[in-house]
Amino acid sequence: MSRTKDWKLKDLIAALESAYCKKIGVEFNHMTDKTQRDWIRQKFENIQYETLDEATRIHMFKRLNDSQMWGDFMAQKFNTTKRFGLEGVWSFIPGMKYAIDKLAELGAETFVFGMPHRGRMNTLANVVRKPKV
Repeated sequence: MSRTKDWKLKDLIAALESAYCKKIGVEFNHMTDKTQRDWIRQKFENIQYETLDEATRIHMFKRLNDSQMWGDFMAQKFNTTKRFGLEGVWSFIPGMKYAIDKLAELGAETFVFGMPHRGRMNTLANVVRKPKV
Protein backbone atom coordinates (compact mmCIF):
# COMPACT_ATOMS: atom_id res chain seq x y z
CA MET A 1 0.00 0.00 0.00
CA SER A 2 1.36 3.42 -0.79
CA ARG A 3 2.82 5.29 2.16
CA THR A 4 0.81 8.42 1.47
CA LYS A 5 -0.73 10.43 4.29
CA ASP A 6 -3.60 11.52 2.07
CA TRP A 7 -5.73 8.42 2.63
CA LYS A 8 -9.33 9.03 3.49
CA LEU A 9 -10.65 6.46 5.94
CA LYS A 10 -13.18 5.04 3.47
CA ASP A 11 -10.43 4.68 0.81
CA LEU A 12 -8.11 2.96 3.27
CA ILE A 13 -10.85 0.55 4.38
CA ALA A 14 -11.75 -0.19 0.75
CA ALA A 15 -8.10 -0.87 -0.15
CA LEU A 16 -7.57 -3.20 2.83
CA GLU A 17 -10.86 -5.01 2.19
CA SER A 18 -9.84 -5.45 -1.42
CA ALA A 19 -6.50 -6.93 -0.36
CA TYR A 20 -7.72 -9.18 2.47
CA CYS A 21 -11.45 -9.86 2.05
CA LYS A 22 -11.73 -11.13 -1.53
CA LYS A 23 -11.28 -14.62 -2.94
CA ILE A 24 -7.65 -15.11 -1.94
CA GLY A 25 -5.87 -14.79 1.34
CA VAL A 26 -2.39 -15.10 2.70
CA GLU A 27 -1.26 -16.29 6.09
CA PHE A 28 2.02 -14.84 7.29
CA ASN A 29 1.60 -13.63 10.88
CA HIS A 30 3.05 -16.88 12.24
CA MET A 31 6.43 -16.03 10.69
CA THR A 32 9.04 -14.94 13.22
CA ASP A 33 11.15 -12.81 10.88
CA LYS A 34 9.64 -9.31 10.79
CA THR A 35 11.46 -8.45 7.56
CA GLN A 36 9.84 -11.41 5.78
CA ARG A 37 6.39 -10.55 7.18
CA ASP A 38 6.72 -6.92 6.08
CA TRP A 39 7.84 -7.99 2.60
CA ILE A 40 4.83 -10.31 2.18
CA ARG A 41 2.44 -7.68 3.54
CA GLN A 42 3.81 -5.02 1.18
CA LYS A 43 3.67 -7.33 -1.87
CA PHE A 44 0.19 -8.61 -1.05
CA GLU A 45 -1.32 -5.20 -0.39
CA ASN A 46 0.21 -3.63 -3.50
CA ILE A 47 -0.63 -6.40 -5.98
CA GLN A 48 -4.14 -5.01 -6.41
CA TYR A 49 -2.62 -1.89 -7.98
CA GLU A 50 -0.70 -3.80 -10.64
CA THR A 51 -2.24 -3.71 -14.08
CA LEU A 52 -1.50 -6.11 -16.90
CA ASP A 53 -1.11 -5.02 -20.47
CA GLU A 54 -3.48 -6.36 -23.10
CA ALA A 55 -0.96 -8.82 -24.57
CA THR A 56 -0.42 -10.41 -21.14
CA ARG A 57 -4.15 -10.64 -20.48
CA ILE A 58 -4.73 -12.28 -23.89
CA HIS A 59 -1.86 -14.70 -23.26
CA MET A 60 -3.35 -15.65 -19.87
CA PHE A 61 -6.78 -16.07 -21.45
CA LYS A 62 -5.34 -18.41 -24.08
CA ARG A 63 -3.69 -20.50 -21.35
CA LEU A 64 -6.97 -20.62 -19.45
CA ASN A 65 -8.81 -21.65 -22.61
CA ASP A 66 -6.21 -24.35 -23.37
CA SER A 67 -6.55 -25.76 -19.87
CA GLN A 68 -10.34 -25.81 -20.14
CA MET A 69 -10.20 -27.60 -23.51
CA TRP A 70 -7.66 -30.08 -22.11
CA GLY A 71 -9.98 -30.86 -19.20
CA ASP A 72 -12.95 -31.29 -21.53
CA PHE A 73 -10.91 -33.61 -23.77
CA MET A 74 -9.85 -35.74 -20.81
CA ALA A 75 -13.45 -35.91 -19.56
CA GLN A 76 -14.68 -37.15 -22.94
CA LYS A 77 -11.78 -39.48 -23.67
CA PHE A 78 -11.76 -41.12 -20.25
CA ASN A 79 -15.38 -40.65 -19.19
CA THR A 80 -15.52 -43.77 -17.02
CA THR A 81 -12.20 -43.26 -15.31
CA LYS A 82 -11.83 -41.30 -12.11
CA ARG A 83 -9.93 -38.16 -12.93
CA PHE A 84 -9.05 -34.95 -11.17
CA GLY A 85 -9.62 -31.91 -13.32
CA LEU A 86 -9.45 -28.21 -12.62
CA GLU A 87 -13.10 -27.74 -11.70
CA GLY A 88 -13.20 -24.83 -9.30
CA VAL A 89 -9.53 -23.89 -9.68
CA TRP A 90 -9.35 -22.81 -13.33
CA SER A 91 -7.45 -19.63 -12.54
CA PHE A 92 -4.60 -21.74 -11.20
CA ILE A 93 -3.17 -22.30 -14.71
CA PRO A 94 -2.77 -18.66 -15.81
CA GLY A 95 -1.83 -17.70 -12.25
CA MET A 96 0.95 -20.27 -12.07
CA LYS A 97 2.15 -19.34 -15.55
CA TYR A 98 2.23 -15.67 -14.60
CA ALA A 99 4.13 -16.44 -11.38
CA ILE A 100 6.74 -18.52 -13.25
CA ASP A 101 7.14 -15.85 -15.95
CA LYS A 102 7.54 -13.18 -13.26
CA LEU A 103 10.17 -15.31 -11.48
CA ALA A 104 12.11 -15.67 -14.73
CA GLU A 105 11.81 -11.95 -15.39
CA LEU A 106 13.24 -11.24 -11.93
CA GLY A 107 16.21 -13.54 -12.54
CA ALA A 108 15.21 -16.92 -11.16
CA GLU A 109 16.87 -19.79 -12.98
CA THR A 110 14.91 -22.70 -11.49
CA PHE A 111 11.66 -23.28 -9.68
CA VAL A 112 10.21 -26.23 -7.83
CA PHE A 113 6.56 -26.69 -7.04
CA GLY A 114 4.67 -29.56 -5.54
CA MET A 115 1.00 -30.09 -5.86
CA PRO A 116 -1.71 -32.63 -5.11
CA HIS A 117 -3.15 -34.80 -7.84
CA ARG A 118 -5.93 -32.33 -8.72
CA GLY A 119 -5.09 -30.82 -12.10
CA ARG A 120 -1.52 -32.12 -12.23
CA MET A 121 -1.73 -33.34 -15.84
CA ASN A 122 -3.36 -30.09 -16.90
CA THR A 123 -0.63 -28.12 -15.15
CA LEU A 124 2.11 -30.13 -16.81
CA ALA A 125 0.49 -29.69 -20.21
CA ASN A 126 -0.47 -26.02 -20.01
CA VAL A 127 2.07 -24.43 -17.69
CA VAL A 128 5.23 -26.48 -18.07
CA ARG A 129 4.29 -27.33 -21.69
CA LYS A 130 5.06 -31.02 -21.45
CA PRO A 131 3.96 -32.77 -24.67
CA LYS A 132 0.32 -33.86 -24.64
CA VAL A 133 1.04 -37.19 -26.30
